[in-house]
Amino acid sequence: MSKRSFRVGLVGALAGACAVSSGLAADRVILMEDFNATWCVYCPPVSEECGVIMDANPERYIVLQTHLSDAYPSTWGNTRGNYFAVTGLPTTVQDGVLRRVGQYSAGTYTNDYNSRRSVSTNVTLDIASRHVSGGSFNFDITAAVEPGTPARTMRVQFVQVLDDYPYVLPEWRNCVMSGITAPQTITVQPGESATVTYPMTISGASWSPITRRPNIKVVAFVQANGNYPGGSEVYQAAQLRWTQILPTDAQGDGDVDLSDLAIVLANFGTQEGATQSQGDSDSDGDIDLQDLATLLADFGT
Repeated sequence: MSKRSFRVGLVGALAGACAVSSGLAADRVILMEDFNATWCVYCPPVSEECGVIMDANPERYIVLQTHLSDAYPSTWGNTRGNYFAVTGLPTTVQDGVLRRVGQYSAGTYTNDYNSRRSVSTNVTLDIASRHVSGGSFNFDITAAVEPGTPARTMRVQFVQVLDDYPYVLPEWRNCVMSGITAPQTITVQPGESATVTYPMTISGASWSPITRRPNIKVVAFVQANGNYPGGSEVYQAAQLRWTQILPTDAQGDGDVDLSDLAIVLANFGTQEGATQSQGDSDSDGDIDLQDLATLLADFGT
């Protein structure tokens, strides 16, 4: 097992955390759940608009495209569809509270995003990736509650998505491939944090062919532990992209091979300012024996 972990999120104050994304504490990241199907003629414009908002706000807006009643469903997605009582497509649910059924104007979804961004949250979220072997990983999700604010009881959701799937078209973004179907519930007191670890094996269409792997992402979000609509608010969301899931892939092409080793060796000895694409797989700013050892442990993935 690789001993390195790679973290991203909004928890900058946690001991031992190596946060690599910027943002103020409790800066809300919006989660948009887009329920659709390949046969739905009204779905593509809605999904494409969600993708436009995501591309314009890549660290602040996360889309989960959940397919129902077509060739690309998931067990997790079907459960979510039942949770929100989805009976018509397209249906979008923003942050677990704002549900829209049918096709609305593009400006409607942008206005919804801007409106929700102004709603404060007291929860921060962090994801750490630990590679086991092949497509198997352990993911540590840490939720924290700001001091002097209410405690939160939250359900910790976690999914793996594949961007530009099932087709490379503007409307097919962040397709849900799998998720944790028995999510844990945690209660976090003010000024404290709690960590949940989920093992996940990335496989199937996400893992093969290798050229699809750079489109892999994982998404975590924490949600009120109740039912829709009164107890379903999403307090915070976070994501990891492929090179954050497996940072030893310095080249970012889906595997760890001689090209990645050559990058590490070319930059070996860099003492500060190093990036993941230069071979800094543990995000500590240098390229040293730890980075080399981690790459060798992942070599052949």
